Amino acid sequence: MRIAIANAKGGVAKTTSSIYIASVIVSRGGRAVVYDADPQSSASLWAAAAEQTADPLTFDVLPANQATLRQLAAGADPDEWAIIDAPPQGPTLDMAIKAADFVIVPASDSPMDLQQAWSTLDMARMSTPAALLLVKAEHNTKAFRDTMDALNAMDTPRFDTIVPKAQSYKRSLGTNPHQLGEYRDLVTELQQIAGSRSETMQGNYQPLARPVPFDDVLRQQNKTSKATGEPLVMLSLRIPVSLKTRLKTTAAAHDLPMQQLLRDAIERELDRLDGDDEP
Repeated sequence: MRIAIANAKGGVAKTTSSIYIASVIVSRGGRAVVYDADPQSSASLWAAAAEQTADPLTFDVLPANQATLRQLAAGADPDEWAIIDAPPQGPTLDMAIKAADFVIVPASDSPMDLQQAWSTLDMARMSTPAALLLVKAEHNTKAFRDTMDALNAMDTPRFDTIVPKAQSYKRSLGTNPHQLGEYRDLVTELQQIAGSRSETMQGNYQPLARPVPFDDVLRQQNKTSKATGEPLVMLSLRIPVSLKTRLKTTAAAHDLPMQQLLRDAIERELDRLDGDDEP
């Protein structure tokens, strides 16, 4: 499975998530490679620092550019997990998203991070299934509660896993991490998404029990409308930023999913036009 970890904003644990996801996969008997496509080369620097110790990383970190990602998109080892630490912007970011089977958009519980994450998520989902991963979260704070309320109000696809703000993640920079924490849960969710496409790890772990199962984002295009029983399809639209902002604000004010509000508006306009056509 090919996973791109992308966000135009820095400081959202993009590289940390790349390293930890690969570490969990290898710890469960799988094979993983991290492709470092970020100009800052943070993943490569992490690997180099770990190499200087007696406990290096257990997977390769390879530099990547558009050509590398184009080759990855053309074909990948089905038994290997490719983790792309994507750049913040530009054609290489576009290529990373196109090469991926799934995009993870990490974001912290701050308004600025959330706005940028929504933008990245919307862009990614035009071509590739994607979901938001909440990181550096500080539970029992107003910022965290407000973030969760906003994500729910906007019906944002996200992982059940929430990675807290913790010193253990900060201290792991440049080391081979062994205390993998919440990233174990995240990889379990990714395995659920990957399904039968990854056979390598099938016999090496048992899925965690969850009171509310993670909604498989890959099946969103085929989910059924409770109201009509009709299948839903994904529709990509380009709308003015002002209209999108108004849509989000109105949805939050009325405690409605943004998708529902948009569907209702389209249906009302179609009904109006159909009425105008009647003699």
